[in-house]
Amino acid sequence: MSEVKNSDFVAKMGDLWHKFRKQAKKTKRSALRNFTRWVDPKLQPYRTENKKLTALEPLETPEIRDSDRDTAFSKKPLADSENAEKPNLTSKSPNSSFGGANSSLEIPHSREDFLEILHNIPLSVFSSSQRKQLETILNLDFVHAEELMLPESRIVYVDQNEVLGPLTLDRLFRSGMKHFPVTDTKNQIIGCIHTARLNSLDIKQSSTARDILDPNVYYVREDYNLEQVLEVFLRTESYFLLVVNKYGKITGILNFTDLTRYLFGKLKNDGFLYDDDRLAVAKRHLETGKAEHRG
Repeated sequence: MSEVKNSDFVAKMGDLWHKFRKQAKKTKRSALRNFTRWVDPKLQPYRTENKKLTALEPLETPEIRDSDRDTAFSKKPLADSENAEKPNLTSKSPNSSFGGANSSLEIPHSREDFLEILHNIPLSVFSSSQRKQLETILNLDFVHAEELMLPESRIVYVDQNEVLGPLTLDRLFRSGMKHFPVTDTKNQIIGCIHTARLNSLDIKQSSTARDILDPNVYYVREDYNLEQVLEVFLRTESYFLLVVNKYGKITGILNFTDLTRYLFGKLKNDGFLYDDDRLAVAKRHLETGKAEHRG
């Protein structure tokens, strides 16, 4: 019986609390309304009749009903909406400069158009060397091996039976070449001598070209474009290629070093000489291009 009385008491207290909250909200709204009516006349002296709009004040626009908005849009010609001002992405303005304030974005339609845009890009975006690299990559299909090779008249050959004495070594080093084709008695190429092998300690005064030659020799035709030449270098993992014409006659030699210099320009010599030292490479400061002293 006592539990029923307690539940009734709780219910009555809940109803009383809801009535109190409702009355409190009503009193609060009434108080704010009365305060507004009281303070409004007090602010009248500070108001101006013709108040000018400032840049920070929003414009008051009349409320537009949905029916009025539909009518306004229905009366607007379709041609005006289709011919709305859009950025010009295809046309080229002769008086506009790339990246200018009033210039339009130009989309190149040919390789020549792209190169023209590339030349007009400010140096702050692409340096001269970076422009040259991009232009060179675009020209891989248009430049051929014969344009980059060392001509046959300047190739230094070594006979297979030639002794690698001081006079021969001096002749090879002064040529400036890095790879020297080796010929047999029939004047056929049977291999190549690399400059790195000449600098090794196992070369003796009595060594002949046949003793140290590398028999792996690869060829490209002189009308190969540079992209095809690069594919041959990567496929054969060779450091040089002999260039021949369509009849098989040697017309030149092409080094991988020459190709990379053509593609990327003259690379900066950072003076780092410890590429064979694992710890020196790990501790190297790339910002300065110098490695730490080894302990």
